[in-house]
Amino acid sequence: MGTDKEDKKYAAVREFRHDFEELIKKSKHEKIVILIDDLDRCLPRHIIDNLEAIKLFLHVPGIAFVIAADEYIVSNAIKSEYQSLIKASEQEGNSYNIGEAYMEKFIQLPYRLPSLSNKEVETYVNLLFCQSELPPEIFDKVQKDFVEFTTTSKFEIYSWDRINTILSEGHYGSLQTTIGFISRFSNIISVTLRRNPRLIKRFLSAYEVRNTLLKVSGIDSQNNRFALLKLMLLEYKYEKLFNELCEWVFNQPGMPSELTLMEKAIAEEKDGKYPESKEWQQTDVKALLEINPLFSSINLKELFWVSRDKLSDIIGGTSLYSAKVKDVFKRAYNHTSDSILKSICLDEIAKLSADDS
Repeated sequence: MGTDKEDKKYAAVREFRHDFEELIKKSKHEKIVILIDDLDRCLPRHIIDNLEAIKLFLHVPGIAFVIAADEYIVSNAIKSEYQSLIKASEQEGNSYNIGEAYMEKFIQLPYRLPSLSNKEVETYVNLLFCQSELPPEIFDKVQKDFVEFTTTSKFEIYSWDRINTILSEGHYGSLQTTIGFISRFSNIISVTLRRNPRLIKRFLSAYEVRNTLLKVSGIDSQNNRFALLKLMLLEYKYEKLFNELCEWVFNQPGMPSELTLMEKAIAEEKDGKYPESKEWQQTDVKALLEINPLFSSINLKELFWVSRDKLSDIIGGTSLYSAKVKDVFKRAYNHTSDSILKSICLDEIAKLSADDS
């Protein structure tokens, strides 16, 4: 027998479902579809609350729910709420995945959105740049043409040649140059951003913000803009190499020797040399570095400066110290002997310049 409190709770659920069903009947619609988006943005407990509300209160004839969410996040939210159940299952020697089991029972018809192909990524990026640089009324024409294009050529790239037929009345050389340049990176963008439209749009929005900083600084040349794109792709996919390049740049007065030697090595020149880290020799990294404009032809300090939202621990931190200071500190830090430490402090630090001291 349940308690009075539980009885009242279940009675309230039955009453609500009855009233909700009557409301649906009075609407005179055979089927009502309710769309639920961004469920994965809720806190874990709220994700469970929403799912249970759908199951208990709103699951009545004539109603269909379409839930858009990241399956991985929802599944893990379920796991976090049922830790005791998972532990009990593990103690019994079972590998029961409660998150997946819950989702399988709750979702009758799962559909996982496929990743974009490399060609679709290039098309999407082209359209995003069109939206950014074209007047709204012109972009509307491009968008309508794209819809028509997909009816017959959905497996092809919506390229500049097609876009330009819509722009015949205007001059958009900057857009043409940008789309031509970005097309050389479509494969790298696809892999780096996992062919995910949201990540791609976020990346290009960040790129536009940093471009704005270039303009404010009066250094928004075409070469700087394109070099910034290269630098950001390195940042997103190879953050360790991005940070290492930043340290090279801020530790040397001129162009880093590691960079110039590496660019020569990529160009297969005799006096070229790769850095110690083998990661710089990866195919994608070399492909990125060899595309013009070369990093050695750009003032990289300026580009890192507009990228400093990710570099607070490097720019404004230890990278502003000279290599000599770092070397003295490293050797002092690695010794536990008082006599050696005293010797380093007296002999080495005394020889440093006033700024380094």
